Amino acid sequence: MWRYFAHLDSLTTRFDPILLAKRVILSPPSLGQRVDFFQRKGHERDGILERVKPLVHRSNGDSRADALVDLLAMIWAHAPHERVLVAAQDNLTVDYLFELVQARLPEIGPLGARIPLMASRVRQGQDIEAAEDLAAFGNETVENLEDFQRGAAQVLFATERVQVGLNLQCARVLVLYSVPWRPEEVEQWIGRLDRIGNIAAFSEEGEAQTIDVYTIAQRGLVDEKVVTVLQHFHVFERSVNLDGAHLGDVAQLIEDAALRPDAVNWRALEDRTEEMAAEDAVQELGSALRLHLPWDVHWATEQRARLASMPPVGPVLCDLHEHVATGPKAWDRCVEPLFKLLARAGDYHVRWNTDPETGALFRTLWYQFGPEMYGHRPVTAKVVFSFGEDPSHARSPRHAHAFITRRGDIGSRPRRDVMLALDGERVRRPLRFANFGNALHDELVDTWAQPLSGPHALEVTYFSDHALWQYVEPGWFLLRMSLVDPAAAVPLARVLEETIHAVAGAVTRSSAEQLPTLVAPFMSAATCAIESDVRWLRATLPAKAETTAHMRTGQGWQVMSEKVVAALVNPTAHGREGLPHASPATDRTALTDAEHESVRLRSVDATGRDIWSPCLPAFRAALSARTRVIVEEARDAADLARRELARAEAAVADAADRGNRAQITRAENLRDIAFDVARMTEVYWRRREAWLLASEEAAGTLRPRELLCAVIHARGVPT
Repeated sequence: MWRYFAHLDSLTTRFDPILLAKRVILSPPSLGQRVDFFQRKGHERDGILERVKPLVHRSNGDSRADALVDLLAMIWAHAPHERVLVAAQDNLTVDYLFELVQARLPEIGPLGARIPLMASRVRQGQDIEAAEDLAAFGNETVENLEDFQRGAAQVLFATERVQVGLNLQCARVLVLYSVPWRPEEVEQWIGRLDRIGNIAAFSEEGEAQTIDVYTIAQRGLVDEKVVTVLQHFHVFERSVNLDGAHLGDVAQLIEDAALRPDAVNWRALEDRTEEMAAEDAVQELGSALRLHLPWDVHWATEQRARLASMPPVGPVLCDLHEHVATGPKAWDRCVEPLFKLLARAGDYHVRWNTDPETGALFRTLWYQFGPEMYGHRPVTAKVVFSFGEDPSHARSPRHAHAFITRRGDIGSRPRRDVMLALDGERVRRPLRFANFGNALHDELVDTWAQPLSGPHALEVTYFSDHALWQYVEPGWFLLRMSLVDPAAAVPLARVLEETIHAVAGAVTRSSAEQLPTLVAPFMSAATCAIESDVRWLRATLPAKAETTAHMRTGQGWQVMSEKVVAALVNPTAHGREGLPHASPATDRTALTDAEHESVRLRSVDATGRDIWSPCLPAFRAALSARTRVIVEEARDAADLARRELARAEAAVADAADRGNRAQITRAENLRDIAFDVARMTEVYWRRREAWLLASEEAAGTLRPRELLCAVIHARGVPT
């Protein structure tokens, strides 16, 4: 086939010689398909293809596949549960290896303890973005990836489509059956496994293990020579400097040499590659501060583990699989019932869509409209967004908001927009990540969360198959939602008002007209400082949100489990369309009893000091360190202000020596301003230190803020 490359320029169709060369050494099915294609197109040259065809027949065996089977058998002989990622290039090779390995290794493990081999695969053309963004049920890619991630499959065969984007930190063994010829592509494959928080890279004793990378290459042929060159570039040993000046040069040299293997001095190429690797290495980021910064691998691993272990705030209104019960992916899934409820309630149209250009899945949301009256159809949605098209003027679904609810892996290139197909028309729409911080999510939540008008007492008739009846009988429930947020220890409006009042009171020489101009910089600085302290407080003392339910019984009000709470507040927890019927509750005896219980519960609410007691030692240490920094900043700011005052006084003396009355007046005005600014600076930084020190006592006395207190009389549908 290498001799055939000399004829590529004579063909009527242009072909990429790099891709073709990789297929030659990839797998018999892949090469056989190319040979058949060339012959069908009339591209036979000098009978080369006809001589190649019988050589790729299965009867001739496949030494590369044999080597892969032997390698996997060796790995699993000692660790049958070890997960292995096998990187191939195309669908033909993935399918070929998927079938061959399972046929040759139906069982794995040591003798006497063998287990069945389970394999998964990801093929070209399957929607991997959907797997990370939406995890669409029934998607073969999703099922295969989840099998591998949770350990149901020991091996995943993947095309180059998986090379970027996916997080496979559940594994630590990579087999490059198709060896990339570009160093950055090797780095991308290794990056699927070599990630912060890789739990597979720790032994049962808790010791760190390496990410093992194997290559399958035929001795003496091009792929072995390519692997040797890559080794000299140290791509298998350490992370490649992707900003290095020689990265592209090495890739080009390898590709040029691979197409003309007999005309290249491979030894000289290896030496040159070693030199370029050394030159790129010294270009990597270095700093004298690096040793003193907290952002090392250990710190990052701890933070990653902490986030991954954090469950979503209850009540959880959807089922969470065990492998996504905590961490960011669990938080994403808990947002989704909101959109389901909006659609069920008839406020919005919520639809699944597929981008016709990329095949990516996304969802759209648009307003519902009431019946036409006087030529106008009113918007029935409770929340009308402040962004996008005005529904009163633009009623076409072509203006629907496109969104996803599940984040992709950090290595995935973010999608900024999608194509929406409507009745043969294509409309490009911005793609939103409908989660915390995005306007689509926040405007929905903030508007729906406004205090309800009237008494919060409802008679709710749940369907007979509603989840609530799995745990309790019909009865009266008291539902409370509360929040303890350390940000309340430094309330922005009050602290800002007190600080600016004190700062303005330090002005004694400047005129009233000058006061707004003098105060403005301190207003901006105080706002930023308060917001910074709030972020710091929330990072040090985590906010606590709680939803509880108590049921009225013969022995009084009894606390209910989290499952009861989730079912009680989820009107869609049944297997049918529609929502439970609700009406105002009117039983005065039950409502009075519930009111007395709510008063009792408020009286026994824990304070911030009780809630955050495990965090207080670390908080006090962090507060002390933060205060020291502020004291130093205050000293520097005061020193600068005094220098400005000294310069202003010197300018007054200089103007007096010159005897120019106008210059003297101007210099005196500037001196008075500098004098006031110096006093304002001292007052501001005293206030800055004071509100921070006061935050400990304020946080300790905080009590939960009640977001909702409702009485629900849960009834079943009469039979």
